[in-house]
Amino acid sequence: MPTNTVSNDLTGSKLRAILPALLLLMLAFSPWTMHSSRASVESDLIRAEVAQASLDAATLQLATEALDATDTADREAAALIKRVDELRAEHAGLPKRIEDLQKALQLDREQALLSWSRRLPVDADGETLERLLEQQQRSVAELQAQIDAVEVELTVSLTKPLQAASDIATLRRRVEDMATPPIGNKDGERGVLLKAQQLRHASELRRAKAELDLRVIEQDSAALRQRQLELSLRELRQRLGLDQRRVEILQDRIANLWRTELQTRIEQLTETENELAGSAQVVLLAAAENTGLGGELVDNHEQLSRDRQALASIEEERDYVTEALRDSRARLDLGGATEHVGRWMWTERRRLEPPARLRQKLSSTRIALADLRLRLVTLNDQQQQLADIPRALRALREASEAGADDELSDAGSEELLPPLLHERVELLRLLEPVLTRRIAALQQSETALHERLEATEALQSLLDRHLLWLPSHGVVDAQWLKRIPAGLEDLTMPSRFATTLKLAVRSMGERPYLWGSCMIVVLVLVSLRLLAPPRIRAQAALIDRPRTPNYRATGAAFLWTVLGALPLPVFIALAGLLLQQLGNPGRYSDSLGRACMALVTPLLAVQLLRWSLIKDGLAHAHFGWRERRRQTLLRLLPLTAAIVLSMHFITTLAFVRRSDIAIDVQARLAVVTSALVLAWAFWHLLRAGRVWGAGIKPSATHWLLRTVLPLLLLANGALALSGYIYSSGVLLKSLLESINLIIVVTIGLGMLERWFLAGKQKLALRQLEASEAAARENAANSTEVVVIPEDDISAQEVGSQTTSFLRGLRLSLLTLGLLWVWVDVLPAIYRLDEIALWHFSDTAPDGTAVELPVTLAAALLGAFALVVTVLG
Repeated sequence: MPTNTVSNDLTGSKLRAILPALLLLMLAFSPWTMHSSRASVESDLIRAEVAQASLDAATLQLATEALDATDTADREAAALIKRVDELRAEHAGLPKRIEDLQKALQLDREQALLSWSRRLPVDADGETLERLLEQQQRSVAELQAQIDAVEVELTVSLTKPLQAASDIATLRRRVEDMATPPIGNKDGERGVLLKAQQLRHASELRRAKAELDLRVIEQDSAALRQRQLELSLRELRQRLGLDQRRVEILQDRIANLWRTELQTRIEQLTETENELAGSAQVVLLAAAENTGLGGELVDNHEQLSRDRQALASIEEERDYVTEALRDSRARLDLGGATEHVGRWMWTERRRLEPPARLRQKLSSTRIALADLRLRLVTLNDQQQQLADIPRALRALREASEAGADDELSDAGSEELLPPLLHERVELLRLLEPVLTRRIAALQQSETALHERLEATEALQSLLDRHLLWLPSHGVVDAQWLKRIPAGLEDLTMPSRFATTLKLAVRSMGERPYLWGSCMIVVLVLVSLRLLAPPRIRAQAALIDRPRTPNYRATGAAFLWTVLGALPLPVFIALAGLLLQQLGNPGRYSDSLGRACMALVTPLLAVQLLRWSLIKDGLAHAHFGWRERRRQTLLRLLPLTAAIVLSMHFITTLAFVRRSDIAIDVQARLAVVTSALVLAWAFWHLLRAGRVWGAGIKPSATHWLLRTVLPLLLLANGALALSGYIYSSGVLLKSLLESINLIIVVTIGLGMLERWFLAGKQKLALRQLEASEAAARENAANSTEVVVIPEDDISAQEVGSQTTSFLRGLRLSLLTLGLLWVWVDVLPAIYRLDEIALWHFSDTAPDGTAVELPVTLAAALLGAFALVVTVLG
């Protein structure tokens, strides 16, 4: 008994000592621990009651589910409360963090770079510098990863406040709705189920309150958090810029160091080779091979420097495109459809490098990488062969003896070859790490190019899908009208043209042969243009001879038509090329040259059509066009082309210059003017009996085109007035390219039809000659004179099969060509799938009812199919 008493006293004293500690430990934890422990204890007690009560299966399942949901809600509430505490602590430390970042941003980076440069060992060798370079490159990669993470976090934080506001309102309503716990009969077995449901309700209410607290603290700290992220991003970018400068310094120093050392080694190798002149052939070959390896070593070091510079440029462009893609998605997610967003996104779209060019660069990089890997394999083989110098000497002597012409050819090789082979081993040892570093640089370039290609394709797809639906400038109003004089003055500023003229005069003096050659080409084409009209008329005279069908006359007429159309487009093209070479890219002279180049194709199409329409030309004498069609086009084409092409030049120049006032005033006015002129031209040309039909009652398709085309052009002009200047410019450019396509297809099929007709005429002539021979044979036996008509020889229509073939070919060429012309605009049509007009109910495969949208794209497609069906 005393022993038990002592034991109980000791146990009691221990418990009295432990309990305060346990109490302090529980108080040290956050309230969520006590809540969680209490809820867990209550859950365990109710589970015991459930186990002891005799419940039916359904009630038992409901109680068990309620208790399981209680445990889950408790765990989630504990995690949320813990996160709230962490955010509160982080929010409390944000001002200090912001202050530290602001101080870090005030540091003198140039002084830090200078101090770092002074700490570099002056006598460091190339390998030491290479190791330092690898460290700096790792630091750059780590900083870039941190920047990417912060940019993603900042993008998410910018979109969270809107979501947080709606979430907070929803959570507050949920908490209010859950304020009243479930009540019911507590008697009997149902009382256990009610306790479980009430405990579940309390846990879910605690979780909802914790989530509400989390959303509130996130919203309250959003501004400071965004400020801290912005400063962190700036500070990381400054550090990245500093490390990139260090990488450049190390690369330059490595290149200069190796250049100096290798130049000395190359001089020694050349001197050795000269000293060995007159020695045995095997010695001369060994010395020449050493000199070649030295040259290869120098070339690879220079190429390594260029590869590293290219890698830095590729990674910079990749990061820029990736950031632009992320920013574009964020702006679209925020519902940005303002003119500022549209202008920024249009600038990004024009800056993108074509994916086809990136694929070509990626392919070239992979080819160079494969060549380097193969060279490294052969280098390792050479090193293995030279691992045993005596055996390598024996192999060289055996090869030399096998090809020797006399016994004295290898005299002295025993003493001269070993130093040369040792020198070769040293050269191979130096070449191997250079090739390895080049392979590493090209591998990084390949990865960066692949990532840049993927980001470029994703960004291009995103921009093409949304850009046409975004305004780039404001709507025409009184403020815009006040900008018109300044915009027109910017277009006709004399100082720019004077500068361009001075640069042209200076370029003539520096490159007289280039300018002289261009002038000679233009003069030759002008001379041929003067000869073209009589030559074309001469070919038309040959067509009128029914007994001599010849396609050569049509071919000659086409050649002279092309020569007559070439002078002005070639002059504009040469002027554009010369202007682009006058100044730096992006300057006015370069922009002027690029605008001239954009004018060449439509001008050539217009000139081809105009020369085809002249009297006795292709359309008149060879294609058999109606006179009214030809005269209508001749009257309308010069004025319309002069206005539209001038406006196209102004629009292109404004877009290329990327000047805001030029785009807002000059491009807008040019697009509106072009739309008005083209709308009037199509309305006039598509009148019945002019260029389409023969004066009979117009068909429904004819009437539809005459109505829809001018309306679409007027709508395009209205888009420009509404601020969608880039969008209307793209649409107008695609329309001009479509007109070029129609002109080319029309002339090309006219030539093909004429070839079929010439073949038919030859066939008819053979039949006529056979008929005449038969008639003469019959006439020899008869006194009656037989007259054979010659009208069948000059048939004016192609047979039914030829007509069907040409109609199908015309439709195919126009369809494929128009798809190719409008391929840049087609992605924007997919946006119509996002516009739901109404919804209808349908049954899913699993039997559930679903709501399916009817999009604007589906409605327009259905309307188009209906119109085609009615017109067909």
